[in-house]
Amino acid sequence: MADDRTAPEATGADHEVVAVLLAAVAGSLDVLAFLALGQVFASVMTGNLALLGVAVGTTDGDLARSAGIAFAGYACGTAAGSLLTGGRRPRPARWALALESALLTVVVAGWEAESGEPTATLRPWLLLVAAAAMGVQSVAARRLPGGPSTTYFTGMLTGVVADLVQHRRVHAWSAARIASLVVAAGLAAGLDQHAPRLAVVLPGLALAAATFLAHVRRI
Repeated sequence: MADDRTAPEATGADHEVVAVLLAAVAGSLDVLAFLALGQVFASVMTGNLALLGVAVGTTDGDLARSAGIAFAGYACGTAAGSLLTGGRRPRPARWALALESALLTVVVAGWEAESGEPTATLRPWLLLVAAAAMGVQSVAARRLPGGPSTTYFTGMLTGVVADLVQHRRVHAWSAARIASLVVAAGLAAGLDQHAPRLAVVLPGLALAAATFLAHVRRI
């Protein structure tokens, strides 16, 4: 197997394609978490903060618990990814993507075991692991050149609109990430409604493609 010295050097396009695929993972997994795992998000902690406020204002204990689980999972995933890729010899993004793949495999297995309709007993655990996977993904994205976000899109959208208005230009890869998230979210919602057992395959395939590319190109 080729090592880092003999493998072709990854191009900027390689890194951007990985980021676009990871955006699809986030979009689809967020939708599934919201629709099937507790009406909170796996990656959007800002949205979960707002939902936590809703839970407090409406005294909705179930929503508050789901938000807390998502926060805990995301924090644990971020910590694990940081430990894996950090230190004196920082490891590349593919190490974190491998860990994310392992976590998402757990989600897929649990989802399949419940035929695409997780029970109340399993939902919190799947949410915890899904959020952990998103925390790891955020760390992986930070290891890419420029640290492109694949889970936080408000700032990215701000940049795209500002560049369009001020400079009459569009950052194509940022726009591609936004489009990837929206399309994947829509597909995940449709699958969850019409073929729930297949819904979790979408983030799994997107992550598998990103991990494969990262491995082949030594990202």
